Amino acid sequence: MKTIADKANAQIAQYRNAYDELLRPARQADAQRKQLAHEVEVQRAALKLASEKNDRLYAVGQEMLTAYETMDVATVVAARQPFATQARVKYGQIAQQYGDRLYEGKFDEQQAIAAASAKPEPVAVPAPADATASAPAATK
Repeated sequence: MKTIADKANAQIAQYRNAYDELLRPARQADAQRKQLAHEVEVQRAALKLASEKNDRLYAVGQEMLTAYETMDVATVVAARQPFATQARVKYGQIAQQYGDRLYEGKFDEQQAIAAASAKPEPVAVPAPADATASAPAATK
């Protein structure tokens, strides 16, 4: 009787070892999948931010084109005259506002990555050290 129990225990130990050997690469693959999924989310957030900034830059460009299209010769001459300081100051301020809006719309990849990385990263669950705890769970 003892030999049957010993054989059964040896076979159980063999199955557990085989299971543990298969479980290690599966856990590594799962951890790598989670890391890659996080990187994808960071890239998607950066792409979304870049797209939003691109839309804002396009709108500013359209406003600038409209402003240039509606300018007449009298406006240009008034802005260039040395005695027309009010007009020059006014157009200088408008140019500064456009410049500021263009600068705000500039895409900074490092800023986008930092903003996306500020989101909490999923916590990896450590593998159990006990061989009995690593046995497969019953499926539902």
